[in-house]
Amino acid sequence: DGRALPADALRANVTALGRHLLTSGMIGCFLSHRRCWLKCVETGQPLIVFEDDAVLMPEFRRRLQAAMADLPEAWDVLLLGAFGCVRPDGIYGPGGIFRLFGWMGGGTRRIRTLPGRAGLHVPWRPYGTHAYMVSPSGAKKLLAACPRANYHVDNVAWGVKSLNLYCVHPLMAKQTHSDTTVGGLSGEEWIPKFFTQVDPYTGVSFSWAWNTPVIKLGPSGILLTVGRSFGSGMIALAAAILHAVLTRSPTALIAWAVYAIAFGATIRILSTQR
Repeated sequence: DGRALPADALRANVTALGRHLLTSGMIGCFLSHRRCWLKCVETGQPLIVFEDDAVLMPEFRRRLQAAMADLPEAWDVLLLGAFGCVRPDGIYGPGGIFRLFGWMGGGTRRIRTLPGRAGLHVPWRPYGTHAYMVSPSGAKKLLAACPRANYHVDNVAWGVKSLNLYCVHPLMAKQTHSDTTVGGLSGEEWIPKFFTQVDPYTGVSFSWAWNTPVIKLGPSGILLTVGRSFGSGMIALAAAILHAVLTRSPTALIAWAVYAIAFGATIRILSTQR
C-alpha cells in the first residue's frame, strides 16, 4: 500500500512527478510487481504472477502447459490475461477505441503470429498485469527499465521494447474489476445491463473503463479517470465544433487541441520518466 510508505521511501521508490500525480494504490501496485520481479531473479526460475482479482478460464492448467511448450527459447514475458490492443486479428474494442490508448501510451509492437504456434502471438500494445509469467531474463529487464514507480505498472512495463513479450490466444485469465486497489472510483449501479462489458475478448467492463484512475491532481485533489477524461473531452470537442460553426472562429477548437496534446504528453512523460 503506497499510503504506508514514509517520505524517504517515497522519494527512493517513486519519481518526482509520480509522487504528485499517482494514487497511493497505483504506487503500491507498481512496487508489488517489482517485488515479484526481484523474487524471480533471486530464484532463477520463471514466476507466474496473479493479481487478487484475476479469474482463470476453464482448462487453465492444460492450456498453460501447452503455451509453455510452444514458447521460443528467448522469451521474457508471457501474458496469460491482458486488455488493450491484444487481439491477434487487430480488432481493438468498439470502433477500435483502444488504439487511442495504445498511441497515447507508446511502446507499440509489430503484431506477429508464431509459425506453428497458433496459441501464441506478439500483441500490438497490451495492458493489464492481472495474470502473466515472467522469466528471470525478463525480470532483469523490467527491474532495469522500471526502477521507480512512475505510472500504472502495466503501461510502463509492457511498453518496454526490449522485452520479448508474447500473449496467449485466447486469453487464459480475465479480471473482475469489481474491487480496484489502484485508487480509482467505483460504482456501476447506474450502468444499463446490456452495456456492462466493453470488450468480451478481454473482459474489460464499462465500470473499469469509466472509473480507473489516469492521474490525481495533488495530494488530495481531483481524480481524473479514464472514462471521465474521455467523456468530458468528447463533450468539450462537440462544444468546440459547435462554437466554430456558430462563430466561424477556430479559437475553441485550437484550445481543445492544445488541451488534448498536453493531456497526452503528460501521460507519455509520466510513462517514460525514470
